[in-house]
Amino acid sequence: MGDGSGSIRNLTFDGLSFRVAFDANINLQISPYENEAIASSGRSMIKKTLRSPNAEGVTVLANPLEQEQLRSLSERLEPFPMSVELADGSIYRTTGWIDYPGVETEENRAELMIIPDRAIDAWSLFAAG
Repeated sequence: MGDGSGSIRNLTFDGLSFRVAFDANINLQISPYENEAIASSGRSMIKKTLRSPNAEGVTVLANPLEQEQLRSLSERLEPFPMSVELADGSIYRTTGWIDYPGVETEENRAELMIIPDRAIDAWSLFAAG
């Protein structure tokens, strides 16, 4: 795995590639657990609550045709495959859905959320060599 970081190189939803804005900063929640301590009179107890390991801040640049593709994808009931390629060439893959609230017309920017279809083992990493 490389030590580089930076702009996202590629984003696919169900085999369709979308342009990611180079200033996008995706918040990729890899861990399925939210951890907190429960205080007691002795040692604290750990509380692990499952959460949806979503990816937020997925900013794409989409022309009107691509906006329609995103709308259609967001309306699906069945999960579909998706991937995010990082700057170092590593790829995270999952299956799930997207939340697509709409587009900002000044730059055709759409901020999406990726919603995996499972909490445990939602993301698979294919590390760059």
